[in-house]
Formats: sequence, C-alpha cells, structure tokens
Amino acid sequence: MNKANAKSQLLKVNELSASDLQIEAAGIEEVEMWQTDEYNAQQVEILWLPSIKRAGVAWGADAIWIDAESPQDALERFFSADN
Repeated sequence: MNKANAKSQLLKVNELSASDLQIEAAGIEEVEMWQTDEYNAQQVEILWLPSIKRAGVAWGADAIWIDAESPQDALERFFSADN
C-alpha cells in the first residue's frame, strides 16, 4: 500500500469532497483515494490511477492532474509546482 504521508487516510469514492475526483473515480476498479490534512489544516485529496500512473490532486479547488509513480509522488509534485 502506498502512503501519501504520515497523516493520510485511504478513502471510499463517496467520501471524497472534490466532486471532479468523485466523477473520475466512479466505475474504475483500480484506483486509490487518499485524503490528508497535512498542509495548512486544509484537506488535500488524491485520486491515484496506478495502471496509468496518473493522479488528480485537489486542494480547495478543482483537481490538478499529474503523472505520478505513487500518491506520495503526486503530492510532492503538486506542491513543488507552486499550485
């Protein structure tokens, strides 16, 4: 299991608050959904598609899509891109 960070938790589709991530996750079998409150007490949500190594990251707005090797990689790339 990949861990986005120490304070992350794995979610179910209906627990995602980012509606665009919910829509993307619907009907996909191989998907991981993560939520973290690690950054400024705002929840960051990550939808990771391991089969294509791509992730949607939402932090208070619509998701940004990133090529990523893991949920942690997506989170690191998201914040290093000055989003």
